[in-house]
Amino acid sequence: MYNNILSLRGPRKMRGCVIGGPRQIERLHPKTLSNLLYRFEEALRISVFQYYNVFHTCMTMGFPLMAAEQVLQCREEYPHIRLHCVLPCETQAAHWPEAWRERYYNVLAEADDIQLLQAKYTPGCHQAATRHMLNRADRLILVGDETKEQLPYVFRYAASRNVDVVLLGKSRKPQQMTFMQEEPMPAQIIRA
Repeated sequence: MYNNILSLRGPRKMRGCVIGGPRQIERLHPKTLSNLLYRFEEALRISVFQYYNVFHTCMTMGFPLMAAEQVLQCREEYPHIRLHCVLPCETQAAHWPEAWRERYYNVLAEADDIQLLQAKYTPGCHQAATRHMLNRADRLILVGDETKEQLPYVFRYAASRNVDVVLLGKSRKPQQMTFMQEEPMPAQIIRA
């Protein structure tokens, strides 16, 4: 449905969207993970409809890698979208389980752009990748609760860059606009 509308409106400037989410998905209930992936796909399609056409990911094991796989699936329907993989370090997947490493290299093989920030892991390399992506983006699709792990850092940096945040999960921030009205995890656009 959206494909026809996009083609009628003609080309637009490249707009970037960063994908972020939890790395530790083993703790999530399978239904919760399935719901998050479904809701991410819906937010992804809405973003494509709103002319976001470059999707940045740091390819960490967990939700960011799974979301990159969904971007590649969505690209079959919308061939104008691009997947830009920003790798914090070359050794990122070296100690991952074999199944995750295989998924990682499969996504890299299909990605439109791959950017390696540094050869070896250093403390802060993931934050550097986040800054690099947000510097090139207009939107952040973030899965998770803002009180966990690095999300306060991500929110602060997105705010400093004036990036819109689409939050898939519970949030204590005031809701300004809702993409989807689905409980218990409302998606929100928060003007960062």
